Amino acid sequence: MKIQNNISFAGDQQRLNIFYFSDYHGDVPAYKELKTASDEFDSNHKDTQNLKLTGGDLVVGEDSKKRLLVYRLLKLMNIDASAVGNHEWDKDTNFYQEVSNLYKKAPNLLFNKFICGNTETPKKNEYKEQGLFQSKVIVKNGEKYGIIGAVTGDYKFNDCNAHDINGTKQDITVEIQELKKKDPSLNKFILLSHLGIDADRAVAKTVPDIDIIVGGHSHTLINGVEPDKNLFISSKNEPVLIIQAGNERYFGELGVEFDKEGRIDLSKGHEPINTTKSIFDYKENKEVKDNEEKILGPSSAIGVLNEPIRMENPLKGENPLGDMDADAIWNETKSDFVILNAGSFRASLSAGKITKRDLEYCMPFLNKVITIKCTGKDIANLLTLGSESTKHPEQPDPGLFQIAGIKYTISADKKLTDVYTVDKNGNKSSQIVDSQGNIVPEKNPDSPKEYTVAMTDHVITRFFPKLEMSRDYIKKDGYKIVINKEHIIKEYGADRDILEDYMKHNFTDKNRPIEINKGRITIENSDKAASYSFVSLIHKHVKPD
Repeated sequence: MKIQNNISFAGDQQRLNIFYFSDYHGDVPAYKELKTASDEFDSNHKDTQNLKLTGGDLVVGEDSKKRLLVYRLLKLMNIDASAVGNHEWDKDTNFYQEVSNLYKKAPNLLFNKFICGNTETPKKNEYKEQGLFQSKVIVKNGEKYGIIGAVTGDYKFNDCNAHDINGTKQDITVEIQELKKKDPSLNKFILLSHLGIDADRAVAKTVPDIDIIVGGHSHTLINGVEPDKNLFISSKNEPVLIIQAGNERYFGELGVEFDKEGRIDLSKGHEPINTTKSIFDYKENKEVKDNEEKILGPSSAIGVLNEPIRMENPLKGENPLGDMDADAIWNETKSDFVILNAGSFRASLSAGKITKRDLEYCMPFLNKVITIKCTGKDIANLLTLGSESTKHPEQPDPGLFQIAGIKYTISADKKLTDVYTVDKNGNKSSQIVDSQGNIVPEKNPDSPKEYTVAMTDHVITRFFPKLEMSRDYIKKDGYKIVINKEHIIKEYGADRDILEDYMKHNFTDKNRPIEINKGRITIENSDKAASYSFVSLIHKHVKPD
């Protein structure tokens, strides 16, 4: 059997080890463990070519001190380069200008090696003079790697325009060609992408010269190397490998070999080795904790937690922190029930003393709580959006909504069933969706029953545009989607502040550890297996002798 189309190469291999991560969303507790993993990587690979790269979304929210801390931690970890993520621009932050200003003040103290080649900004020339956000060549032990970056065009950024996927493909091609012009010997290229796994796969198949894509945005956890999942053949008939390590609960390590032409070697004994690991297996790093105290200062205790809150993927299940936040809002608003976005909860909590800062790490967004009137059909449509999204385990958006005052079941085929309201004692009240997934008919269809529902402004502006609702809850204000206040019953404070008060009054003031009532979402399991091998990819490019 004869291997064709450059699928495997032998001889003159150069080995590269990559430490990678993405979508840590300013989760400082996670960075404490990641720093320990990073140090271990350095210790294990002292005599080889090593790169430390990220797929973006390293910070979240608008807290300038916390953002500063993250930039410092990335510098301490000696990260070589990072993509720019959409959360870098949170709350109308002008991220490019922020990095530029910090570079002027402390060019060697904070991380600033962000790369992005698919955006337009009025100060592009100024940033270029500073050497910021530009594609570049990184040299490791004499081997050169061209590094390009791209961010999703799905969001509107402050003072910056990101191109759509077609424009981005052109941008990447141009960036590669420009690097080649400067150094014709350059033959290994790595794309730092915050485009999401689907876009990464499209780029891998259609944009020539890319060897490795370090991904982000979709929170896809990819362990190993599987043809047609994260290993593809480019338009030049060369291997392209996509790596991504989920979110702030993981990181990855890739060992890969290149031949002298800069192509990934897939031959037996030289295959890439891609491993994703949990940060929960690593201890907190003292240097990170010291920097946290120095930059952020002390934080007051607000409660004691007997059991840690750590989830593999908070978008695909019931989150105890979401349960407690929903309970706090239910108690505050006296609504019929509460529906919250799973993505609002970003970090884990360790057992023991909980500080105000811990809560800020877990809930970095100050989402305002409001109450509105919704029909049973409205609620069914919203919860269905969540259940349907879990059919895409690599990128569930929005994931399962967190709740109080209501319960629901997700069937093995991800169908929403058995939705019903409950009282404060957990007793069943009104059925909204039956056990077969059908919306329960209204007794008076011309005047359907309405519920008072508490949720955050983010749930309404982010997800209601995707649904058919009984009222015009949203409207356009320029390029932004805002809430139509005609349909708001009442506005409250931020969900995080409501939860903090709830914890204090119900547990801390009573000298009780925090207790969380669980069991609101039932998920029926389905066992499904899939297997891939290098052989399946190679068979596409071989023919008998």
